[in-house]
Amino acid sequence: MAQSERNALAEKLSITKDDLLRLQVEFDRIRRDAAAQRDQDHQRIQSLQDELKKFQVKFEDAITTNDRDVKTLNDDLEQLRQKIQLLNHENFETKTQLKVTEDTRDQLKRDLIDANRRIREFEENVTVQRKEIQDLKRYLQDEERDKELSLHSSGDLRTKLKNSENEKIDLKQLLDEANQRLIGK
Repeated sequence: MAQSERNALAEKLSITKDDLLRLQVEFDRIRRDAAAQRDQDHQRIQSLQDELKKFQVKFEDAITTNDRDVKTLNDDLEQLRQKIQLLNHENFETKTQLKVTEDTRDQLKRDLIDANRRIREFEENVTVQRKEIQDLKRYLQDEERDKELSLHSSGDLRTKLKNSENEKIDLKQLLDEANQRLIGK
């Protein structure tokens, strides 16, 4: 029994050694795999850290660019506000000028209507004066004709008067001569 126990123990020992050897091989393989995994993880971590650094640089560049863009947009916005303020001011001035222009236009329309009325009145007065002038011209022509007729008649009358006076003188001489003759007889 002792021999069979020994044989059984030796067989158990042999199996245990085989198991130990197999476990040792398995352990070595797991250790290598773990080391390889650790190397891969280290490389992956290094790669991720490099990527993170790149993303950090890109992020900082993006923030810088964004800050610059925000400043530019704020500057543009301020310029637009100033332009809007200027345009509002110009719009107000233009509306004021338009109101003044419309008021001036309305006054000019009233003045034009009044001027047209006065022109019509003036034209009517001119027409009346022309008629009066034509009437006066006719009257003057009639008077001139009458004057010429009067002068002509006056000349005829003077001539007739002179002739009558000459005849009167002649008749008086004849009468005096006849009276002288009658007295002389």
